[in-house]
Amino acid sequence: MPSGVYKHKKGRKRSKEVRTKMSNTHIGKHHSEITKKKISRALKGKMPKFIPSTKGMKLSDKHRKKISKARKKYFEDPEHRENMRIANLGKKHSKTTKRKMSESHKGKLGYWVGKHRSKKTRKKQSEALKGEKSSNWKGGITLLTKQIRQSFKYRQWRSDVFTRDDFTCQECGKRGCYIVAHHIKAFSVIFAEYKIKTLEEALTCEEFWNINNGLTLCEECHKPKNLRL
Repeated sequence: MPSGVYKHKKGRKRSKEVRTKMSNTHIGKHHSEITKKKISRALKGKMPKFIPSTKGMKLSDKHRKKISKARKKYFEDPEHRENMRIANLGKKHSKTTKRKMSESHKGKLGYWVGKHRSKKTRKKQSEALKGEKSSNWKGGITLLTKQIRQSFKYRQWRSDVFTRDDFTCQECGKRGCYIVAHHIKAFSVIFAEYKIKTLEEALTCEEFWNINNGLTLCEECHKPKNLRL
């Protein structure tokens, strides 16, 4: 395109009202497939390689916070997230694209290599993904027994039982094999006896965490115990 054609527009800024009008005139309008192909053919070999306008620039903390706030507001909008989900539904990268992506990452270290999140950040991320906020949330159907087994208090109880029994099966005397910490009084019995319905209630129940109610068993010896429950 000849230089100087748009010289008179240099430094000119349109008002917010004009920009809004221009934007509104294009809402709901789409190029036809024929027009898209014509545009594509016309621009082939003419478009420069895209370079981000901020490349090499050092943004101030104030500017970065402003950008972050604007993006958060945009991506936290449920309607936008749903539109993005629908737009990407069923789409898959072609083999060529996958190969290109693979080649571009070869020899490069991942973004988080050598980096560590602070305790405060890890806690915020954990809270942000708990319960209904998690993408894996299915209406709270996780069994209470699974929640208990995933808790720190259960892992500590299990470790205490193993240490007391010297990591040896108390039925057959095997050592150095896969072992489990068996509850002598079953979960179901304790649930019924103390009317436990939540994880918080289970964590405060002393009988759950009494190591005298635990027994170290190998996998083979534990199977018949489970069948009797």
